Amino acid sequence: MPISTDTTSKNIHLLRLGFCACVLFLVLLFCGGCSFHKEKEYTGYYVFCPDANETKVGFEKYTPESRKRDDLVNEFLTRLQSEPKDLGLRKALPDDVTVDDFIFEDSGQLSLYLSSGYGKIKGVSEILRRAAIVKTLCQIHGVSSVQFYVAGQPLTDSNLDAVGYMTADSFIDNTGGETTYKQNATLNMYFSDKTGSHLVKVPVDITYDATIPLEQLAVEQLIRGPYSIDGVDPDEIKATIPEKTELNKISVKE
Repeated sequence: MPISTDTTSKNIHLLRLGFCACVLFLVLLFCGGCSFHKEKEYTGYYVFCPDANETKVGFEKYTPESRKRDDLVNEFLTRLQSEPKDLGLRKALPDDVTVDDFIFEDSGQLSLYLSSGYGKIKGVSEILRRAAIVKTLCQIHGVSSVQFYVAGQPLTDSNLDAVGYMTADSFIDNTGGETTYKQNATLNMYFSDKTGSHLVKVPVDITYDATIPLEQLAVEQLIRGPYSIDGVDPDEIKATIPEKTELNKISVKE
């Protein structure tokens, strides 16, 4: 008995439906497996540390044993004084620096009292360590900001002004994956008067990447001359270094 065209079409249609159903089942099964094995976003704590080259701040995941605020501060400070597991990182608090005490204000502002050894850390190295400590401690619930005391005196910047309270946002991460640290400073630049017989002091307010030595910025500004500084009359103040001078390298000892 011959098979009708309608019956054949129905069978082909059923086969297509069955094939599509099988494909859909496999897709759902695969997607389900993917979602099951997908790693959840990490929401725990980090310990921040300078990298071995002291050019940026890195971090390690850390699970604390403590739960209370003050106990967490103690535990994290101990961890900051310990060698990181990652060989590419350095501990934020060197061996010759101790934490003598810490005190909380009612608003959650934390004051750290560091030994005099911290005062020996200068430049980029100090900025990186300060960033690592502040970023680590500000993760703790109940810590709103952190300020440093060194040998009983407030930590000061290059202008001898107290740095004051800092938060994790005081240290700016750029989109390149590395970390830059913006600092404010006022440089007193000296240029020539129009007669070339006297020096004229010109204060310059700058915001700069603290991984660049302040001394380098000062020399570069001298090379650029006074003309790039707002409010300076180029007829009254003249450059003291030839415009085409190039700075090859700058180093600071003691």
